Amino acid sequence: MARSKNILQVEGTIGLLSFYRLHGHDEMIVRTKGGPKKEDIKEKPQFEAVRRNNEEWRACTNMTSHIRLSFYHLIRLEDYPVIGALNAICKQIQKADTKEEHGSHEVKLSEHREMLAGFSLSRKQVFESAVWVPVTATIDRNFCMATIDIPELNTELYLYNFRKLPAYRIVVMLSCISVGAAFSRMRPKQTELREKYLQNHSTFYETQWLPAFGTQPAIHIELSIHESIKPLTSD
Repeated sequence: MARSKNILQVEGTIGLLSFYRLHGHDEMIVRTKGGPKKEDIKEKPQFEAVRRNNEEWRACTNMTSHIRLSFYHLIRLEDYPVIGALNAICKQIQKADTKEEHGSHEVKLSEHREMLAGFSLSRKQVFESAVWVPVTATIDRNFCMATIDIPELNTELYLYNFRKLPAYRIVVMLSCISVGAAFSRMRPKQTELREKYLQNHSTFYETQWLPAFGTQPAIHIELSIHESIKPLTSD
């Protein structure tokens, strides 16, 4: 892969070269096209390992799409290729599955949820770098509820208003993702389970616009997901 640094401003394909831009990068990315034909990969026995790899990668991308869907109200904050970062996390989770055979390894997010700790939608506007007070959040799986508490905020001391904006607000989402979201080829029961969670998968809350000066009172937020999935199972 090469990067175009000259005055050539092209997007698309020229011959065997593909020109495109990557979110979070100012430079034009250039790569060559090539590789075996799709028909060969689907049918020829020498590509059996490739087909298995593709099935496992499809499971990763399925889970990534559902994780990203779970914070859709916050997607506007993305300032780098978030999908790539999530795919990498899902691939590491998939490697932990040693029970299934090659081509059927699952992305068991429920068993390795701690691997999402530290993930951020933005590299320029990380929440903890902007709000310097301890935010506490708890989840009650029996009642599908989340409780978030933000203490009193002295904006002059504990709000990093790096863009010098006159107001700010807090947006919180509670979302549910099932392990079934990651199957590359889902059986009927798994599809039913996935759709059940997708239909009732999230709720969100946003404060009114708060002035970015003075001391703002403490905020207490409670979120609850649809009753039809109570209580949450381990997966």
